[in-house]
Amino acid sequence: MEGQSCANTEIIQQEPFGSSPPPFLNLLKIHRELLVSKIRNTQCLIDNLIKNEYFSTEDAEIAAQFPTQADKVRKILDLVQSKGEEVSEYFIYILQEVSDAYYELQPWLDEIEFHPSQNIQNKPVVNTDPARDSSSLSC
Repeated sequence: MEGQSCANTEIIQQEPFGSSPPPFLNLLKIHRELLVSKIRNTQCLIDNLIKNEYFSTEDAEIAAQFPTQADKVRKILDLVQSKGEEVSEYFIYILQEVSDAYYELQPWLDEIEFHPSQNIQNKPVVNTDPARDSSSLSC
């Protein structure tokens, strides 16, 4: 019986390659250090992830406890990736939609040819970047 369970598990884990959507989770893994170096505002990401019920307040508190922005971004990426493809796609969608806060990532978004699914496009994204209203602050 145990041997059959393992065999079934292996079959389930195999995913056909072809017309499946882009592996957003994998994009976040491959480009992790670029994202860590370019994302300066984590609050906007957290606000939108909470608003769309992808993050809990506990997730936000866990990310907020880290002392540096880079460490916060790493933790947010870890949490996003642990939640799967849809959350990973929405994370990238936030970066695209809040282009004034994440302007340094726009060339990367063009490079990966990011096109969100209709499901993700239907989810709201709000720019909560505190620096957006102040001309004296830069990202």
